[in-house]
Amino acid sequence: MSDEQNMQSESANPSLDSEKALLQLAESFDPGAASRSVLHPYKRSILLLRAKHATYDKIVAMLKEVGVKTSIFSVSRFCRQYRAEIKKLRVQLESRKPPAELSEHLLQAGTSDGQLPTTRKKRF
Repeated sequence: MSDEQNMQSESANPSLDSEKALLQLAESFDPGAASRSVLHPYKRSILLLRAKHATYDKIVAMLKEVGVKTSIFSVSRFCRQYRAEIKKLRVQLESRKPPAELSEHLLQAGTSDGQLPTTRKKRF
C-alpha cells in the first residue's frame, strides 16, 4: 500500500487510542476560559456602575484608573451581554432608595437619620 492510501485508511478508521484521546480532550475543554474578556474580572463593578447610570465613558475612565485598558465599544458590548442583570440591579437599587418627595419631606422635618418623623396622637 502506498503512503497516501495508508493515511486515507487511518483517517477513515481512527484508532481506538486516538478516539479516546480526543474524547478526553473534549471532556476537559473549557470554552469559558478562552472566551472571557478582559472585563470579566470586573463584572460586578461594571454592572453596578451601569445600574447607577454611569456612562460608558465614565466606566472606561474608572477602569483606566485601576490599570485596565479597554474601549467604550468593549464596555458597551460587555454591558449588553448582561443587560438583564443590570436591570435587576437597578430595580434593587431603586427599591432601597426612598422616593424623592419622601426624602425632601424627611429633610424638611429635620430628621437626618432617614426615619419618618413620629407624631403623637392626641388622647381625649
